[in-house]
Amino acid sequence: MDWQITNFINEELRHHEGSFRIAEALDKFHTSPRVGYMQEIIPTFHDENHERKLPFLAGLALNALFESMSGDLLTPRTRNAKFESIRQVCKLIDRDEARHVQFGRILLRYHAKDISAEDKEVIGQVFVKKLRDVLLRGVYTVVNLPEQDRAHAGRVREIAAEWGLGASRPEDEVEILRGSLKRIREWVEPHGFHIPRVPELDQEAEAVTA
Repeated sequence: MDWQITNFINEELRHHEGSFRIAEALDKFHTSPRVGYMQEIIPTFHDENHERKLPFLAGLALNALFESMSGDLLTPRTRNAKFESIRQVCKLIDRDEARHVQFGRILLRYHAKDISAEDKEVIGQVFVKKLRDVLLRGVYTVVNLPEQDRAHAGRVREIAAEWGLGASRPEDEVEILRGSLKRIREWVEPHGFHIPRVPELDQEAEAVTA
């Protein structure tokens, strides 16, 4: 277990390194975001105060859930990558993410019984809060940004996709994340976890089944 957790962290650091290496190879790269919404999001993305209040295994399980969404988004980004170097980075990161997801599922299968019902409920709530307040506000997709920022962020993604820089388009991202959320619920609910409604992702699915 110790080795797997250490390797998990090391691989996430490698993902950051790969992203920075690509960015540094592009002309006029800015080490710090210039737009206000990204400056606001980054501190919240790294804020793990809620996770730290949970038992260690519960917090680890929470982070493993998000790996599935990251991996699903990497599929179209890998296909979009025009340059071999970018495509290889996407493939390597995607491979790591797939392994992290399986680690998370194994963790849940063997250790869910050690997580209290109360902590399981909190995990679901924190998962939705982080998803809506951070990841849907410019990290995974742009749906929860204010209108002006959403238009800017969407255009940036479109430009990156047009140039084949390993990007995904906003209109595709929501549908991908909707499928990810459905699959994550199928994984965790047999272990006593409940992920509350996510309006941005559940709304269309509810309309279809109505």
